[in-house]
Amino acid sequence: MSLDIRNILCQVINTHGKAVAEDSVLCRALLNDYCHGELQREIFLLVSAVDERVATELLNAGKDVPFQLIRMRLIQRLCELRGIEESLSIWAVETWALALCCITKDQLSSLLVKNDSIGTIASPPVLKSLGKIVSSKGDGDFRTITDAIRDASSGDTISLRPGIYIEDFTIDKPITIRCDGIPGEAVVEGHDGSCIVIETSGDVKLHGLTIHCNTKFKRESDFQGMKPMEIASKLTPDECFTSAVLVTQGNVTVENCTLTSNNFSGFVILGKDTRALLNGCSIIHCGINGAFISESNAIFTDCKIGKNKCVGLMAGNANVEMVSCKIFEHDNEENAQGISLFGGSECVIEESDIYSCGKGLMTTESCKLVLTNCKVYGCSEVGILFPTNANGRIRDCEIYQCGIGVGVGENSECVIDASEIYGCGKGLMTTESSKLVLTNSKVYQCSDFGIFFPTNSNGRIRDCEIYQCGIGVGLGENSEAFITTTHIHKCQAFGVACKDASKVTITDCKIKNNDGCGVAIKNKSSGSITGCDMTFNAGGAFDIGFFESLFNVHRSNNQE
Repeated sequence: MSLDIRNILCQVINTHGKAVAEDSVLCRALLNDYCHGELQREIFLLVSAVDERVATELLNAGKDVPFQLIRMRLIQRLCELRGIEESLSIWAVETWALALCCITKDQLSSLLVKNDSIGTIASPPVLKSLGKIVSSKGDGDFRTITDAIRDASSGDTISLRPGIYIEDFTIDKPITIRCDGIPGEAVVEGHDGSCIVIETSGDVKLHGLTIHCNTKFKRESDFQGMKPMEIASKLTPDECFTSAVLVTQGNVTVENCTLTSNNFSGFVILGKDTRALLNGCSIIHCGINGAFISESNAIFTDCKIGKNKCVGLMAGNANVEMVSCKIFEHDNEENAQGISLFGGSECVIEESDIYSCGKGLMTTESCKLVLTNCKVYGCSEVGILFPTNANGRIRDCEIYQCGIGVGVGENSECVIDASEIYGCGKGLMTTESSKLVLTNSKVYQCSDFGIFFPTNSNGRIRDCEIYQCGIGVGLGENSEAFITTTHIHKCQAFGVACKDASKVTITDCKIKNNDGCGVAIKNKSSGSITGCDMTFNAGGAFDIGFFESLFNVHRSNNQE
């Protein structure tokens, strides 16, 4: 690594100002210009530091905060978030510190001499750090990735010069393959089965690659005229796993990669002893699914999974975690879904957005879903669906502009707390021996029902606000609901409506200012309404059938 780039960066800062440290696009453009297209490795490291706000923190710290206090933290950030080796991270942090006048050249020299616990480095040996170089132009150690893997030993790094590599290969040893340049400029394209197959007992890392599976379906002529979901149902097990990256053994880390596929999936991981971490990746434009996780463990952070033809992420008997991800635009086929869980899978999703899908999330067959601080919106059929034997916990979420916000089906259970559900046809809907618990939440502006218990379901609503819906809470055949300390108001018809032998218990609520009556109880239904404010309903406080009023309804201490 040449020290000249340090002088060039200082010149760029002096000429164009310190704003360069906060704009990675501007930084890359100026450095490329000043370096005449050379020193791409050095430019990549410096721009990566801008992307991870390393340069910004140094700029904000200035001379008031001793460089040594933040040096270690910034170096670790580049190592962990970008997968950059420690020596290169040290160089990048110290180069920015020098350019932004956080340290002087003399102080930097003293760091070189001092050789503290982390160490420092003025000119790390790039070729050694980047390992084996692959270049399709012939100016590296190898022309093909396959040859580099064959020659590599455990722990080696293979760096791909920018270019297109038309090959598919198996990684059978613990190695790292990364782009030697701006992430995405090294393109790996496979035409025969999965593009990259990972099958090793060790750790494999892929960084900064564009990986495209261009393999056609083996029986493509048989699938003419079929929709993607129909094709998926007819694929054999072997055909189902054709993907950009297929993991059958080992632990894999995929960072800052783009995965696409004309075949089944972008990313597939199989087996109980496999684990995957995907960070900063895009999985887009895949033939069936974006990602498929089977009997394995996968973590997705800061990923985008979108515009795949059927399902964004499908998991069977798997453990999945997602943080700060976007799942989007899976709505072009009937039954298209953002996330589909089956076979006892467990999924934890935090701080993520799921939008513009047919079904945002669907969980079945003893699956468990925990959703925290997420947004689910613009899903034409349903935002979140628990159709059979599933369990869900939803907290601090927004669910809006969906056909149904949350649907809870046969023998499923869902607990929702501190969330908002609005702008849907039905906010929440439960059926067939299902259970819903809703606390500290708002349900509003739903054109049909705020909450609907049509058949044989059970619900508990506490400390909520339900307003501006067609009907606030509706109960159908043999359903039962307990509503406590909840405000139901400004609905177009009833605040609460019960029919067909349903049962409601309402305590200490405000059910007022509705265009119809406050509570309607008909068709052999029953209810207990106690301590409620039932004033200012256009249709009166109650609409209760004659039989029900004699035998099935108890009212006390209400304001009418």
